Amino acid sequence: TSTGLQPNTTYGGDAAITKIELHPNFASTPRIFLATSAAGIYFSNNGGVSFVERSTGIAAVNVRALTALPDPGRWLAGNGDAFTASPGIFSSANSGLTWGTANDGLRAYNIRAITVDPTVNPDPLTGPATVYAGGQSSTSSFGGLRNGGLYKSTDGGSTWTVIDAGLPPSGSPSAPLPPYLRTVRTVALDPRSCASPPISGACVSGPLQTVFATATGTFGIVDGGDLISRETITHRIIKSTDAGASWTASDTGLPAPVYGAPVGISPDQSAPLEEQITPVPLVLNATNPQIAYVGTFLAYRRNADIAVVPPSIVNGVFKTVDGGASWTPVNSGLPRYTGSTTTALDVLALAIHPSNPDIVWATLVDLVSPTRVGYIYKTTNGGASWTNVSTGLNTDADIRALIVDQGDPNILYAAGAGTVANPGAVYKSSDGGLTWLSLSVGLPADAALSLALDPLNSQILYAGTNAAVWQIEQVPDADGDGA
Repeated sequence: TSTGLQPNTTYGGDAAITKIELHPNFASTPRIFLATSAAGIYFSNNGGVSFVERSTGIAAVNVRALTALPDPGRWLAGNGDAFTASPGIFSSANSGLTWGTANDGLRAYNIRAITVDPTVNPDPLTGPATVYAGGQSSTSSFGGLRNGGLYKSTDGGSTWTVIDAGLPPSGSPSAPLPPYLRTVRTVALDPRSCASPPISGACVSGPLQTVFATATGTFGIVDGGDLISRETITHRIIKSTDAGASWTASDTGLPAPVYGAPVGISPDQSAPLEEQITPVPLVLNATNPQIAYVGTFLAYRRNADIAVVPPSIVNGVFKTVDGGASWTPVNSGLPRYTGSTTTALDVLALAIHPSNPDIVWATLVDLVSPTRVGYIYKTTNGGASWTNVSTGLNTDADIRALIVDQGDPNILYAAGAGTVANPGAVYKSSDGGLTWLSLSVGLPADAALSLALDPLNSQILYAGTNAAVWQIEQVPDADGDGA
């Protein structure tokens, strides 16, 4: 009696039934409602012979990825809750009026990134779009991960395949464990990587071949014995030159984890992991995609019993000028963690100017201090130096999303964790980021974690939040108050 229920291979975890509710006159009215832990609500009108989903309108999803497809009105939204399995990707064909799941073959625990190849069938009349997604793999029935957390659809999100060839497993032995990146947070396409790129500018016809992704990475044993003393980490940035068919590590130059002294008298005993950085946003120079920037955040455990030891690992913004073969820090002018001269604050979002790639914006936040402090910084010289452009932001702004209006690069939008003064935490700048105004009036969410402009009307802004997807249609702001 489970016909119509989504199989647990589709969702991030087992779609466990948590509640069964029968009609009060069940014998004569055979209606059943089921509540599940990872797949929403289901309804049967035939005593359980078959079920249909009944979750439309429920806003209890944490949308961390949001993108428009070439087909007007068609959107994909990714559920990115870090602690709860989810239906993964939702699809709307009417600009968000109604949503359904789009997870056939996805096998993802959560989704943090959705990226469309703009060169494949950009006209919806010629066929469906090619879409990449990244997140965290679903778990199998015995508790292990199923895949590396990277997925691809060639039919606009209707069906998905896993694309994790070439990625290493975690730990030892190497088989039969699946590839393991933990969490994929960004997927970015090289706009000039089609078979015959134009003399300048982005490709018009594709598909694009070069794909970058950022992830937590894979730990591997460095030295051991009876007990592993420490590990290295690789594949925090990965690259594919065959449209996701295979991947290689592309994170040379990112600093290795910092370990403390081994915990016991034996040198083989486990050493504590004290500092580790993880890349999150990655943006490519549209003019010369050999140049790219990545932002990182710090996992920091160096707290002594008597005094707090400041971090020493390099963190912040890194740049490549050789297509990801190597990365170097470009943090001059960025604020540091208290007491550190090397560790810039966490960079959780980046945006790059579409026609002047030396202009980049970065969001920074100190999540370690008791009072959260956040900023937006800007470089106009390719990362050689940065200046603070946070005027108008709340001082405790924790910005997680940052986008540029491609038609008017002076217009930017930023969003993140809300505050009492600005619950939804959506901001707009009309002067290249120099000043910011709130756009959060009426947004009933504690945080906005992804942003997207309507491709047909740049005055319509969508926000993926911890209370589903919301829309605002902007009108002239005569009094300049931002609402």
